[in-house]
Amino acid sequence: MSRCASSRTTGRRVRVKLRGFGHLPRTALVCLVAAAAGLSLPAAGAHARPAKPTALQPVAASTVRQGASLTKTGTDVQSGSTTTAGHGDTVRWVASYTNPNDNLAAARITDPIQGAGTAQTYVPGSLQAPPGFTKQWSTDNGATFTTTDPGTATNVVQATNPLLTSPATGLATPLPAPFGTIASTGGDGFTPILFTATINGQPVREAWNIFHHDLAGGPARVVCTDLDTSGPCPAPSGAATTWPKPLNSSTAGGTTGDLNNTFVPTYVLMGSRLLYPGTTDGSTSPARIGVGCIDLQSQSSCGFTQLLSTAGVTTLSGVVLAPNGKVYGAASNGQIVCEDPNTNTPCAGQPYSVGLPTSRIGFANDTTGALDVINGQVYITETADSDGSSRLACLDPSTNGTCTGWSTPRTVATTTGGNTSFLLNVFADRNTAGTETGVCTIVGAITPAVTPAQGTPVCFDFAGSVLAAPPGLQTLVSTNLTGGDTLYSPPETITAANGHVASYFPFWSHAGANNASTTYCWDWTTAAACTGFGSPDGVLDGPPSVNGGNTRPYGYAFDGQCLYGLGDASFLFSFDPGTGAAPCLRTTAITVLNAPAFYCDSQTGHVRSYGTVGLGAIDPSTVNFAESSVTVENSSGTVLGTFPFDPTTRTADISSVPISVSPITVLTHIALINTSSFTPTNQPQVIVTFAGDSPQLCFETTVANDCSVTSISDQASITLGTAAPVSSNTVTLQITPGTACTPTLTVLKQICLSDDAADCGKGGSGPWGKKTTLQRQDDGSECDHHGCDNHGHKLCDRKTCTAYWRITVTNTGGVDITGITLNDRKEASCVAAAGTFDLAAGQSTKFFCSSRITKDTTNKVTASFVPPNSPPGTPPVTTAPSSATAKCPPPCRHDECHKDHRQAADDQPSGNDNTDDKRAPGMDVITTAAWRTPAAPPSPKAL
Repeated sequence: MSRCASSRTTGRRVRVKLRGFGHLPRTALVCLVAAAAGLSLPAAGAHARPAKPTALQPVAASTVRQGASLTKTGTDVQSGSTTTAGHGDTVRWVASYTNPNDNLAAARITDPIQGAGTAQTYVPGSLQAPPGFTKQWSTDNGATFTTTDPGTATNVVQATNPLLTSPATGLATPLPAPFGTIASTGGDGFTPILFTATINGQPVREAWNIFHHDLAGGPARVVCTDLDTSGPCPAPSGAATTWPKPLNSSTAGGTTGDLNNTFVPTYVLMGSRLLYPGTTDGSTSPARIGVGCIDLQSQSSCGFTQLLSTAGVTTLSGVVLAPNGKVYGAASNGQIVCEDPNTNTPCAGQPYSVGLPTSRIGFANDTTGALDVINGQVYITETADSDGSSRLACLDPSTNGTCTGWSTPRTVATTTGGNTSFLLNVFADRNTAGTETGVCTIVGAITPAVTPAQGTPVCFDFAGSVLAAPPGLQTLVSTNLTGGDTLYSPPETITAANGHVASYFPFWSHAGANNASTTYCWDWTTAAACTGFGSPDGVLDGPPSVNGGNTRPYGYAFDGQCLYGLGDASFLFSFDPGTGAAPCLRTTAITVLNAPAFYCDSQTGHVRSYGTVGLGAIDPSTVNFAESSVTVENSSGTVLGTFPFDPTTRTADISSVPISVSPITVLTHIALINTSSFTPTNQPQVIVTFAGDSPQLCFETTVANDCSVTSISDQASITLGTAAPVSSNTVTLQITPGTACTPTLTVLKQICLSDDAADCGKGGSGPWGKKTTLQRQDDGSECDHHGCDNHGHKLCDRKTCTAYWRITVTNTGGVDITGITLNDRKEASCVAAAGTFDLAAGQSTKFFCSSRITKDTTNKVTASFVPPNSPPGTPPVTTAPSSATAKCPPPCRHDECHKDHRQAADDQPSGNDNTDDKRAPGMDVITTAAWRTPAAPPSPKAL
């Protein structure tokens, strides 16, 4: 059920379909082509709507008593770490904020990107701000800001909210001042068309007026009024535009008007398309009649569907939407035309006949009649051209033929003085439960010479039999008859604030004071005139506050709070459906609350429940809380609940709405006692809250692929009003080097292949290898005849070998490494030679050391270091080991010391790995000296 609970059949008129301006989000405006003649509305832009409300009197700087709270976090998107990130990684920065004050406050969150363009770079499009905030970017370190994302050049991001709620989990929406009166809409309008458009991202209440029966006028025939500012509607972007605009049959972009509207127009709204009865302006003969379309957001015509082009057929009496989804209209030749609005094509077999003759051509060569959908059938009234009789017919949309029992139209009124009777209305008869029980129309005429008399309700049941009209209705609607022409237009039927179903009948006559401008209210629930409406009950003249009471009303529309009227006097006005007071001191704020949108850290569970609806910047003594309420709908327009205001807390509790439903549309209906809180410097607000974590502002940066970047940091600040900024904590993420920046260290251990120390030190020629066999060397003692050969060479007492080592350390990575040490268990001299040293990326260094060994020795070495930019306590990294082997031959036995010195002379190690060896290929070559076998001693002589 729609928010206004209108009892009209769906699709009868656009004002019925719109019911409270339609379900959000509806982005609709009529943009019809080029501007035409001016009108007496305020100049375009005179009431320009700001993108956001900028003034809130009660929230001065002095009311900001506490400093705001702002907490900062940073997360590596790839790893999820909140302490480290990698080169080239994306980091999401999140600022969580609160407003600890008890009122709305202007807020500004500013976040300079530390090291922007060097250490980290802003990710274009990543700035996210909660609803109510305006996002801003700077490329000059905050000197100036723009509302357009400049991309990677950004070095400061900012978000501002003129109405930050307390504690921040909520949304503030301007409460529009009640609509007053527009002195002239620029044309003779029949029925206001209410709509909620989206202007610069905000819902805006609008009333449209298509000038009626303007068959020979100029091209500018449609005008839009902003009900929140009482000025002309702006363009969807918020820019000023000129009204009125023309109606045209092109699909888009037409610049001239070639369509007209009819005398008693009824409209259909489907999505963002407004369908209206259209006819060509006389430029073609015969005229083309059909359904025109206005797209209510794109500001362009959405075309025209021609349904008839027959000589003598000039207009349609309106269009209605039937339950079968088709749009029907009654042509002036009595035929019923039909359009399929889904395809914008004529229905198969149309036009259809229900037995109506050609209609009498009345005002401005326009037909006089009306139609509506009641009990699923299309009822049509028409004034016949031949005898002046007025008739009522019925079309069954399921068969496109006459309704059961309605094979011929019913004659409603006849005349004795010519073509003087007409029926400009048709409406449902109802019982006290509000259920439709029949169909009625009220007789109107140019002169009193009609039967039955002017102001007589005539009713039939759905089978076509005469039905007694509600007792008292005729007495009510004939109160102001003065003998002149009487125009009873279609009533607007609503469910009033007291729960009663009531119909409001517009009436006026050329005779009498103020053209007898009157509204009659009939309460179907009590089957009597509406109590308390006008004086006497059920009769409202004027209203007297509008043009001295000379309103000459044609039609009304209901937004759930107020009735809006248009008429022959070209005034757009409002009045209270309960009392008739004008203007209507009721207003509605529309708030779309999407609680999850207040968070941007990609986590769930932030929102716990919906909260309350309250008012800000308003004197509570000016509000009638007992008659105010809140309606909550889901995104499809389904009502989730209606909630009263607690007169003590002055809030409405909506916490029972499931938090799983999001977003929700909150319609806050406020009944005012007076409008003293609405001033040029103060804008009352509706505040819708929810319970949840502190809302968030987020953006992302990319860590530079620069190995010199070892950490990135961020700190933001928030300002409430004119108070001093409050800084957040500073967040620092250490940078773990990426592939190109990972420290890589290698070590190479080698043995000198020469026994000459001069070859084995720094600058020596080596050569160097991984294995060699060394000579045992003299320990420095003198020879004796037991240990020396014939030439004094010491042979058997050589006790040690000297190994000369070289260690090469290379930094093969892309970052410098500091604090490197060597690990060599067998030779401390090597470790001591290196000590602690540093190596730049791509550099290497060599260390030389030696050791005296007595046996074959394999020596391993590793290098250790703590990776650059590691947090404190990080253990060292140790390289893979590298080894070299030195062989030291075993010493000889003393009994071999006196072997032939020539053998000793041949006992020399090769000193390199490149001599022949009998081991497998690839093995280090060690050459071992050959010892000659001594000659056998002489045999002993015999004794």
